[in-house]
Amino acid sequence: MPRLMNFQQLRIIRETVRRDFNLTGVAGALFTSQSGVSKHIRDLEYELGLEIFRRKGKRLLGLTDAGREVAAIVDRMLRDAQNLKVLAEHLRSEDEGQLTIATTHAQARFVLPPVISRFKQLFPKVHLKLQQSSPQQAAALLLDGHADIAIATDTLDGDRDLVGFEYHRWHHSIVVPTGHPLADVPRQVVADEGADFVAKRLFFRRRPQIHQSAPLSLPRAG
Repeated sequence: MPRLMNFQQLRIIRETVRRDFNLTGVAGALFTSQSGVSKHIRDLEYELGLEIFRRKGKRLLGLTDAGREVAAIVDRMLRDAQNLKVLAEHLRSEDEGQLTIATTHAQARFVLPPVISRFKQLFPKVHLKLQQSSPQQAAALLLDGHADIAIATDTLDGDRDLVGFEYHRWHHSIVVPTGHPLADVPRQVVADEGADFVAKRLFFRRRPQIHQSAPLSLPRAG
């Protein structure tokens, strides 16, 4: 009695079509014997109750009308089986791999250490790589696929291929020595009028723009 349908039979059907019905070639490709190939084909045809191949003696000439439909389904089944294996591998290793973050020196030194520490606790198998860069370099790394996310002080609003959102908010402080003129200015006045000016003119002269928040950017889907 023939055995139940199995993947080896399906692989033989697909390979037979690919190799123009040359059973010697099929046997070599699948590391089996030609007699074994013939038996698998006969067993499958017996189980299905129809002929898949046209024959002349022991030679296969091509597919029957039913065989063409069978071959198309077999091809889909084998593709789905491979996709199932890929999915299973992905699910088994979803907490592994590498995460690359493009970020500035300030973020890496002052903001991210506790975040990284927590991340490593949650995902110990993931290799976390920090790529130090300017905001503009971070955008380029994202767009080129060399970074997964970017964290920077400056916004990247001008790039339509990136989407960003605020993830951290800075709090600026002005520190002056005793006797400095700013020490006599009421705190509320400094907060309302002077803090942003002083921060820009004294501490961030080389920056084109400074923001109170640190945006996180991602490549736009699609």
